[in-house]
Amino acid sequence: MAVLVFAEQSEGKFKKTALEVVSYGKELASQKGTELVVLTVNADDISALSNYGADKVLKVKDPRLDTFSAKAFADCVSQAAIKSNADVVVVDSSSDALYLAPLLAIKLQAGFAANVMAQPESLEPFIIKRKAFSSKGFNFSEISTPVKLIGLSKNSFGLKENPSSPAEEEFQPDLKEEDFAVKATSTDKSTGTVTIADADIVVSGGRGLKGPENWGMIEELADILGAATACSKPVSDLGWRPHSEHVGQTGKPVASNLYIAIGISGAIQHLAGVNSSKVKVVINTDPEAPFFKAADYGIVGDAFEVVPQLIEKTQSGAYALVLSEEDGERTLPIIIGAFEAQSIAIALEKEIKPPRPLTHDLFKSFADRFNIVVKQVIIHKLVDGVFYSSLICECDKIEEIIDARTSDAIALATRFKAPIFTFENILDKAGIILKIKDETKLSESKFKMEDLVANVVEEPSSFKDEKLEDLYKQLEQAVANEDYELAAKLRDEISKREKK
Repeated sequence: MAVLVFAEQSEGKFKKTALEVVSYGKELASQKGTELVVLTVNADDISALSNYGADKVLKVKDPRLDTFSAKAFADCVSQAAIKSNADVVVVDSSSDALYLAPLLAIKLQAGFAANVMAQPESLEPFIIKRKAFSSKGFNFSEISTPVKLIGLSKNSFGLKENPSSPAEEEFQPDLKEEDFAVKATSTDKSTGTVTIADADIVVSGGRGLKGPENWGMIEELADILGAATACSKPVSDLGWRPHSEHVGQTGKPVASNLYIAIGISGAIQHLAGVNSSKVKVVINTDPEAPFFKAADYGIVGDAFEVVPQLIEKTQSGAYALVLSEEDGERTLPIIIGAFEAQSIAIALEKEIKPPRPLTHDLFKSFADRFNIVVKQVIIHKLVDGVFYSSLICECDKIEEIIDARTSDAIALATRFKAPIFTFENILDKAGIILKIKDETKLSESKFKMEDLVANVVEEPSSFKDEKLEDLYKQLEQAVANEDYELAAKLRDEISKREKK
């Protein structure tokens, strides 16, 4: 027996969703104690498959398959399943796979489970967990047929590297001309540089943008974020954007890590198509827009004011770290550099492995070797928007206080699992209240843009007496010292003066 995975390609490259299916298939094959066979069609470079555990690759070469035909591909995959003696076949959730899967299930006499979001709960009986009710819930389904067909929901499993050296075999399925009776004669491609299917971030616009001439800011924001652009159905119906960008129940489904909806009210059909996205951010002038009830974050504001600010902030290369008060509603936003943001993210996301140990990991290894413990971090001072912190360390029952940049201190706290403290006056000055959806309380609140700055006390800048050329020198020195918090403050002061 074997697990067979069909790995789709787009423009000569394996889609991220295809690699996710391969990664899923490898773990399933390991559970079953069988090999993972991957089927490719007209693939020139299959090296990516060896990163995710493929044991064997069946390579089909047939120019007729350059254009998708559900019947021909169903024949191709079913014959590969029979050849490899596969009792489980896995496909992704692309639009092509949605046409392919029903035909494939008939040919293999297989029970088919779509929208699968996890490995089987059990193999005997074969019980699978699936998304249901437009991704608002889930259910468990049992497949009792000898061959099982699984449609993996996008972004539900992730990529897990598992290096291998797969055997390669040429495979020529028996395809007849009638298999190609229905063909795609043309393809309407998205104009964005990132496809919706492969995007981790999607920036979507609605009628709130008032016309196609205003789409430039959507594309600019998407370009900065490395995101795909999308739109609501009314926008594509009006001809403002191509139908290939239409997302929703009657368009393309979205299961990105971040979905930003700008000027979209949130019709139920649109929500049904984007509910699988992990984080949804909504920008709309109407505080009663239905989308706010489904959003994780919401900004009540004019897109023509909010989006340019987002573009300005994201171009700086800085990141916002948000600390939440343990027994309260306030949060403390801290601007940090890209390196520190990466370091903190790696510590929080256990599955991410850096290519080499980072500086904070090296410090942790050194401290462990000499029995040094970081007991807590204290953010004790706030000057000109820059936070100052100290590490409370202990070695041989002797405590020491060490000053550190706040971003470094937090990166170490995440590694030592140390609590982070600050003083009430700092929270009073810089703390804000984000009224976001708390999954543990199942609340459905939203926050307005003015709420984000309502509690921030703006102190007079200490740079007001500095000359512009001196500020540039200080900025250069701050960057050289990797003091990104100070650099961000200097950059803002310089920008403010240059606009005058």
